[in-house]
Amino acid sequence: MSGIPTTRTSWRTFAAALFVSLGVHGLLALAALSAPPRRPPPPNEPVDLEVVEVEREPEPQPEPEPEPEPPPPPPAPPPPRPAPLRVAKTPPPPQNEAPPPPPNEQPPEQPEGKPPPIRIGVSLSSTTEAGDMAVATGNTLYGKTDEVAGDPEKAKPYAAPVVEKAPFVPESRLSRLPMPRGGSCRASPNDYTPIARDEGIEGVVVLRVFIDETGKVGEVHVVQPLGYGLDEVAVRRMKACRFNPGLGPDGKPVGTEIRYKFRFQLDVW
Repeated sequence: MSGIPTTRTSWRTFAAALFVSLGVHGLLALAALSAPPRRPPPPNEPVDLEVVEVEREPEPQPEPEPEPEPPPPPPAPPPPRPAPLRVAKTPPPPQNEAPPPPPNEQPPEQPEGKPPPIRIGVSLSSTTEAGDMAVATGNTLYGKTDEVAGDPEKAKPYAAPVVEKAPFVPESRLSRLPMPRGGSCRASPNDYTPIARDEGIEGVVVLRVFIDETGKVGEVHVVQPLGYGLDEVAVRRMKACRFNPGLGPDGKPVGTEIRYKFRFQLDVW
């Protein structure tokens, strides 16, 4: 049988090897038993972490490179030379031409209170050149010309008689305000517009009225409107109204301008 010694020397070698092997295993077992017990690993504990931001100084930026200077602008072209002015030259009159006639002399002023007579015809100042047609000479074209031409020397400029108008005096300087003849300026029931009557509109239309020295109404302007067609009614009725004229500081009739309130009431109309 293989593996089993057969001779005495072989048995001794085998016994020594076995004894050494048992001794080594015994020492290992004894060392394992005499070793201190192994401690269990510590339990897992939470760990707190704190993050701290550290401010860093900004890195210095490189200085920007200076911009190149722009090239100088080109020189402006010289302004164009103005065109020479053309001056019309008047040719000298011929030597054999007669000198122009003198201008018409102004007629003498007529005495006050006696206007010059009206003469139908063409005035001498309106003619430029002579012709073959005979036209009556006068100082106005208004009317019918005479069948027989009159003496040109008797034709004088016509001036219409000057009518002196009363001065305008503001309302604050009047000694008496203009007053409507009959007490007031009122409208008839038919003047109330249907839309204003249906809507029940009542109120006052304020007018600015010019009244001359005879008491006649001139321009009328609406200062405060009421609408619904009542403003036009107030203006129309105001122009048909007559006034006793206002009196100035000297007590004479003058032209003036007043504010008049035209009232609309349904229970009255």
